[in-house]
Amino acid sequence: MRKLFFKTVSAFIISVFLFSNYGILANAQEADMQSILKRLDALEQENQSLKAEVAELKNQSVEAPAVAAPSNPQSGKFSLTAQQPVQVEMYGYARTDVVWDDSQNSPTAYSAPNESSTHNVDSFNIDPRNTRLGFNLSGPDVGTDGKLSGNIEADFAAGSGSGTNPELRLRHGYAKLAYPKWSVLAGQTWAFFSPLNPNIFNTGTLWRAGNLAARNPQVRFSYNMPDILGGKVVADVGALDSRNADQENRGYPVGGAHLSWDGKVFGKSLKLGVGGIAGQYTQTVGSNLPIWAFTTDATLKLNDKFNLSGETYVGQQLADFFGGSPIPSVPTGGSLKAAVKSNGGWAQVTFKPTKKWEFNTGAGVDFTNTDYYAAYSSTNTFWRMNRSTFANGKYRLTDNFWVGLEYQNFGTVFGDNSKGTDNRIQSTVIYAF
Repeated sequence: MRKLFFKTVSAFIISVFLFSNYGILANAQEADMQSILKRLDALEQENQSLKAEVAELKNQSVEAPAVAAPSNPQSGKFSLTAQQPVQVEMYGYARTDVVWDDSQNSPTAYSAPNESSTHNVDSFNIDPRNTRLGFNLSGPDVGTDGKLSGNIEADFAAGSGSGTNPELRLRHGYAKLAYPKWSVLAGQTWAFFSPLNPNIFNTGTLWRAGNLAARNPQVRFSYNMPDILGGKVVADVGALDSRNADQENRGYPVGGAHLSWDGKVFGKSLKLGVGGIAGQYTQTVGSNLPIWAFTTDATLKLNDKFNLSGETYVGQQLADFFGGSPIPSVPTGGSLKAAVKSNGGWAQVTFKPTKKWEFNTGAGVDFTNTDYYAAYSSTNTFWRMNRSTFANGKYRLTDNFWVGLEYQNFGTVFGDNSKGTDNRIQSTVIYAF
């Protein structure tokens, strides 16, 4: 009986234990199933919401007009939608020049003041007008090899606008179609027949002191010729507008050409060029004066730190291309006028000891020649010779911000053989993007 009693009690205890644990497990499984069902329901609702948002975005991409959207805010680049596949890169800088002269001169000076009340009288300018804004354009491709590009650039140095009310000025505005062997450009940009500029802070860039040509409206054709002596050869031909009514009234533009060779000599990078222009200048009295110039240019890279560059020219009626005196022709004593011949050039040395530092020094000179100096004896309208020397250094604090200091000296001999000099100290601050 005792054994039977113990067996019965043991069986009862085991049964109670099994049934109680089965209930716990059943309740746990039921709770887990309810939790899973709730999560599935929430995921389904979220999926339906996302589908609705995607459908709305699709409708917007079809119906909305093409708008510019930044792809990288730090790079300044953005592109239009596929409806207008033009890539646009915005660039520019905020610039301030602080200029002191020991003779009264303009912020952008080409020569020394004449011997008058302004000579040897100090002047001081703070000039923000060279602040600049530009856009590089590219695309879409033309066929398999054609590349479209363009440029629009402006500053605030037009006309007689003061530093507090400057006027907008177009510097560059052109379109270009390029293929592997040739390209065509139409618009305003640097004159191709004399392509170099010195690294000088004064935005007068040694014009009328040896540096010929600036930015001109033009149409030009460029052709990549077969290599010669291991160097790349490029030929440019085209037409330019001098922006002078007496030249425009002739009825045809000024023709221009330039040929360059880019290769190595004794392991040093060397680029050489020759160019020129030809046209006519028409006086209202009916006299026609030839416009012509022959130019040379060279750039020699000695190593990663030293560069040499410069240009020379000789020609006639080049006042509108910043060659010689600003007076393009002089009276002969009658109704006709005589052409003004000029010649000159400039050279510079560039030294970059580090990525942050750069130093430049150079000089330029122009000579004008005519048999009728007496016609313009006034010292502020015509000169026989104009020269300039400069030295500068700049320090780049970051890739976007640099400061610089420059010394420039001007010396001018005027039509009556009087002279003028000017010493300039200029500091420049640029914040670029």
